[in-house]
Amino acid sequence: MWEIARNLVKPLRFISLFSTGLLAGLLSDFMFFVTPALATLPGPAFVQTTQAIDRQFFDPIPWVYTVVNFSILFVLLATLREWRSLPFILTTVALVCAVGATASTLLINVPINIDVINNWSAQNPPANWAAVRDQWDQANTFRAILELVAFSCQVIAVLLPSRSAMGARQQAAFGRVQTAG
Repeated sequence: MWEIARNLVKPLRFISLFSTGLLAGLLSDFMFFVTPALATLPGPAFVQTTQAIDRQFFDPIPWVYTVVNFSILFVLLATLREWRSLPFILTTVALVCAVGATASTLLINVPINIDVINNWSAQNPPANWAAVRDQWDQANTFRAILELVAFSCQVIAVLLPSRSAMGARQQAAFGRVQTAG
């Protein structure tokens, strides 16, 4: 079983890195570029633009979150024998951050998005539209930072040697020393 798991680690790590990088990049793009641009708009234009953006993202983004969380979890399961190694610990931190970002999204951003799409009128935005926008922006900044940390932890984990790779190198070196003597 562990041999099968070891063979799955590279493709699983690729999927988790790719999907987490994609999500971290998207959320960071919103944090650095989209939300500051939206903050310059008057209420009616803000509502109309936000509704258009939210409709585009509402279907695909849940799938990205799902792939991020499950792919990181599967990497952890496939590397469970290395639970004391730094790459395993970093991957665990990545999963905690990704789950935290998902929770923040589901508890704060999604309800606001649904309310804006379904209940707000571009011609007559609610009186507190700017406060709601700011709340969404703060939650987005939080989840973007969490996803950036998750991505960074995974990149570092990939760059560090794994216990099984170190073990193979040590065994190969040990074999050479024995035969040379």
